Amino acid sequence: MFCPRSDLWKGFNATHGLAVWDPTPLYDNVTGDTFLFFGGPGRTKGHHWDIWMMQSEDQGSTWAAPRNISSMCGRAGTMGYGLSGDTPSGGAGVQLTTGRLIVPMYAGIPAGRTICYSDDHGKEWKVAHTDGQDATEGEVVELFPEKNKLAGSSPTLLYTI
Repeated sequence: MFCPRSDLWKGFNATHGLAVWDPTPLYDNVTGDTFLFFGGPGRTKGHHWDIWMMQSEDQGSTWAAPRNISSMCGRAGTMGYGLSGDTPSGGAGVQLTTGRLIVPMYAGIPAGRTICYSDDHGKEWKVAHTDGQDATEGEVVELFPEKNKLAGSSPTLLYTI
């Protein structure tokens, strides 16, 4: 069971409250780092929530303080109903055969499909989305190429909702 040190949350709870949701773990099999993404905490002015990430370099024995990555992974104003922001899907992230780290995200209606991804083992994150069918709490998997597909071609992703 995930239970980070309570001292990581000092000041965090007083400022942000305790409400967090949709924990989404991701393991980098190149560096051995474990990431935990979550939405929250609580709702602040304008009904905006943030995207947070914690990182462990020792398989969860110790954790870095929560890092707000909303500016890298969020899309402001996507929720409608006066709400804004994306949130992790609450499932699990995946690492592609290319090494890219992917976290499925959702934002409600109308939203489309959203992922947050990193090509540098979690130092920087970017957001990609498609408009169209609403998606909530989806999962992402890599579809492995056919035997005769050209080497070096981009992976194909399946986003399930």
